[in-house]
Amino acid sequence: MQTFKLSAGTVLAASAGILFLQAGRCIGADAIVAPSGGDFTSIQQAIDQAAPGDTVRVRDGVYYEKVVFSSGGSAGGGYVSLRAYDGEHPVLDGTGVAGQSMVVIQEHDYIRIEGFEIRNNSGVTDGSGIRLLGACQHIQIVSNEIHEMRGSNAMGITLYGTNSTPASDILVQGNHVHHCDPATSEAIVLNGNINGFEVSGNLVHDVNNIGIDFIGGETDISPYGICRNGVCRGNHVYKARSAYGGGYAGGIYVDGAQNILIEDNMVHECDLGIEIGAENSGFDSTGIVVRSNRVFNNDKVGIVFGGFEQAVGRVRGCRFENNVCYKNDTLQDGNGELWIQFASNNIVENNIFFCGPQDWIVVSWEGNSNNSLDYNLYFSASGDSNDATFVWNGTEHNGFQTYRSGTGQDAHSKWTDPQFVDAAATNFHIANTSPAVDAGNPSLAFSSTVKDMDGQSRVMGGIVDTGSDEVSHYWKWQQLVFGGIPDFQTNSGAVVYSPQGDYDGDHGPNYLEMISGTSATSSGSVFRIGIKRGDQPTHVDLVFPVRTQRLYSIEKASDPTGAWSNRAGPSAVALNDDAYTLSDAASAVAGVYRVGISE
Repeated sequence: MQTFKLSAGTVLAASAGILFLQAGRCIGADAIVAPSGGDFTSIQQAIDQAAPGDTVRVRDGVYYEKVVFSSGGSAGGGYVSLRAYDGEHPVLDGTGVAGQSMVVIQEHDYIRIEGFEIRNNSGVTDGSGIRLLGACQHIQIVSNEIHEMRGSNAMGITLYGTNSTPASDILVQGNHVHHCDPATSEAIVLNGNINGFEVSGNLVHDVNNIGIDFIGGETDISPYGICRNGVCRGNHVYKARSAYGGGYAGGIYVDGAQNILIEDNMVHECDLGIEIGAENSGFDSTGIVVRSNRVFNNDKVGIVFGGFEQAVGRVRGCRFENNVCYKNDTLQDGNGELWIQFASNNIVENNIFFCGPQDWIVVSWEGNSNNSLDYNLYFSASGDSNDATFVWNGTEHNGFQTYRSGTGQDAHSKWTDPQFVDAAATNFHIANTSPAVDAGNPSLAFSSTVKDMDGQSRVMGGIVDTGSDEVSHYWKWQQLVFGGIPDFQTNSGAVVYSPQGDYDGDHGPNYLEMISGTSATSSGSVFRIGIKRGDQPTHVDLVFPVRTQRLYSIEKASDPTGAWSNRAGPSAVALNDDAYTLSDAASAVAGVYRVGISE
């Protein structure tokens, strides 16, 4: 029999678990909570006794209790983990149990809660399924289902940063929050002094106010700071509609927060799709990036940004890029796909805006200052650009060209069908022939960590596509090897180099040159071609720049119009390299080579 560390000087017998001894005490133990046959029958009892590094595993059953963490883990000892027993589904049920919140963590660190169904919290006036208060740090809320939080301000997951020290390193991931009454609050909310978080992969639906919210400036919650420096990625929110005030709940909302990435989320059938606002004067939303989201069939608008009136805060210095807004404003409220309020110095580019039968696309009645729209793709259900309505700072423009000439906006944007694969089935991939391919801002460079809706490289054709999908490419770049490149030279390694391309001094960007199909004999060439001498005199080496997540191969023909045969590859490349080599053995005869790049 093994033992479970409860507290200093106290040890219980445990039926299962692994123990580690450190400095004269037991750490890293497992305790089992079960209706019978475990170490505890109550989750609260087990949590009260858990020390840093301990895991409380809860077996199948319905546990009628509400849990308050009396302590947490530590950097040295590790997390206190409360989790479902592997493969089982414990239920925490609030029926008949006093208290506003089902689980409370206040001023504790290093805690993980995973795998519970949390339900039936009735008569709430201000409570949550899981509530964090104060300077909680290193908290993980993962893969829980929370529902039937009923009353008012009956929320799913709440973090209030109420301490002068910020809450930080918060993970809210893979949870399912539904059929709750958060109004006038939010289903998932991070509010107050919070610095560093990730909210990802959650499913939120059928709630009577905002789905996911990040807030700064509500000084009644926290006078110490704002929610900042986080990521909201891969969430799915639908049917978040407000039960009050005429219905202006955003599926995802940023209110006076800063430096947050809103990426790769799917939002539909809400009052508003994604809103970046600032309800409190003096607390502006800045540094927000809204990227690669699919926002469709929302009641009043797809994306809206800005303070809702002159007296409140502003939205400044934010980016809205590579989103798809499709047939929003289903109530034909007149807000279109993109609604700009009191906001300044924001950039809207590389998006696809496809409006429904109301034909309202961009709407801005007042407060729109120095915002820039360009490299977007517009279309409508009717297909007629003259039927589209754009409103810019209170002036209505009928027709796409009229809007562009009247405002100076969207100079490089297009009116054309984006050729979605199946928008009716919410498949917003674009066809290989789509005019959205390589139609984005050509000067926009993304880091390798930025992906499209499928997790692929955000730029595959040298220029980013508009919308959330980046189309895979397959290029063939032709290169004459013998007789086609003048002035071969041999280096000390006995490899022949072309005098053209980056390796021969044009200083151009290798990747852009390669995909542009630059002539082998021009100063823009990117390959160096060689005949390997010495030990392998018949080898031909093709040396070229590569990027990860691609397959490369080389093919050869007697002339450009002849039949091509594969000589090497396809080879998966696991690194970025400006001098990657594929070799064709026993082929030192005249001909034409080409490199294939598959993404």
